[in-house]
Amino acid sequence: MAPSLSQRVRLRRASSSRADDLTLRATEPDAEPTVLLDRGPAPLPVGWPLAAALAGVLVAGVGWVIVVGLTVLGWLAVDADTAAGPLSGAILVGTKVWVYANGAGLSLAGLRLTLVPWGAVALFAFVLARCTSFAAARTVGREPAEGAGEATGGEARPGPVESRRRTALGIAVLATFGYLGPLIVVALLLGSPAPNLRTLATLAVLAAAALWGSCRALGVEVTSSWPAWLLPVPTAVLGTQLVLLAAGAAVVVTGLLTHLDRVTSLNHALGAGVTGGIALLVGQLAFAPNAMVWGGAYALGAGFGLGDGSVVAPSATQVGLLPGVPILGAVPVSGAGGAEQLLWLGSGVLAGLVAAWLVVRRGPAARFDETALVGGLSGVIGGLVFVVLAWASSGDLGVLRLAGLGPRLPELTVMAVSTLGLSGMIGGLVLGLLRRTGADEPVAEDADRDGDDDPEATVQLDRQEAMSGSR
Repeated sequence: MAPSLSQRVRLRRASSSRADDLTLRATEPDAEPTVLLDRGPAPLPVGWPLAAALAGVLVAGVGWVIVVGLTVLGWLAVDADTAAGPLSGAILVGTKVWVYANGAGLSLAGLRLTLVPWGAVALFAFVLARCTSFAAARTVGREPAEGAGEATGGEARPGPVESRRRTALGIAVLATFGYLGPLIVVALLLGSPAPNLRTLATLAVLAAAALWGSCRALGVEVTSSWPAWLLPVPTAVLGTQLVLLAAGAAVVVTGLLTHLDRVTSLNHALGAGVTGGIALLVGQLAFAPNAMVWGGAYALGAGFGLGDGSVVAPSATQVGLLPGVPILGAVPVSGAGGAEQLLWLGSGVLAGLVAAWLVVRRGPAARFDETALVGGLSGVIGGLVFVVLAWASSGDLGVLRLAGLGPRLPELTVMAVSTLGLSGMIGGLVLGLLRRTGADEPVAEDADRDGDDDPEATVQLDRQEAMSGSR
């Protein structure tokens, strides 16, 4: 109810009395400002094309220093009685290993190595992304990316969003070529083997890292122009890969802890010392992502091979003589697997459920049959992507028993697609039914709420209808 006239008068008098108590005072400003505006980092004295290319060259140099430094550490750990060769020879070998660490093959002492050390590639990609982001932020900056294009002289210029996308793409391309330039020159001078498909996969990862760094620095959303139904798919695929890689890491750690005495004895048998032990540890860490993918294939039931027809799977393991590398001590002994090994198969079911949950959660409301279909398709896509990762993590570390290392791709394709697809379909079906059940309750409440009409609104509507009828 509105206040009466006397109440409004009292309120005005109270407000006027409070206004009379206010006192305004003017003071002289300080000689120096008390608040300093943050203008951001100082820009580089060069344009973004040159800065991007130099960033790629810098990352290539940093990678060379790391790999050659570790090679020199191994050279220092060699016994005095062994003909280790001069330091220049160690640097030359380290340079060949640097080329190999970027995905190219390596021919050394009659051995041909094609197994890509994805740990080293991941490190180089991370540094390239950071340096590309730094170059983009210090040359282009973070100006607002919203708004339409400007029109001057009757012609429409590209808007800030389109301009930043082109700039981010240009920075990524130049940074990638700046990184590959020294690498290609050194590979040609050393006579490295011709690149293969796995080499192209490493180049794609490096280019994607450079693009991510430039887009992050310029505030460009790569998925902003994608349709709504496609947006949850990358998240679902990434979720499945993280689940499978986590399961693979758990398989590797479990094997190391179970056969810790064997791993320790292999490490002592090498007698590498402190410096050689550091180089050996870093070298094994370079293949840690490969081991995680192989462990994920093991958890899915397909298993992996270690050359010469060997099989390592939850159902059975059959291996022969293996090199004295400590991490290979985690491989189970030959024989039939126990029932507890079959529990690893639950990781594939979990990955399919995660894919379905991520797609249905971010997608629009749909029927339960549609969510089941979407969940199944997301699981299938996630399984196929993991098969591609397994292919990229395979290769050779020599001949005979060191050839054909990696997951068994035909078996992995069947197991990954079927397990993730079925579990994703079932998960999508259950989530669709739960969403439908949850959506029915608000509808019933809205129906009950609609039945309680406002009496004043009803009377007012009746009066308007009566007046219009009288006219």
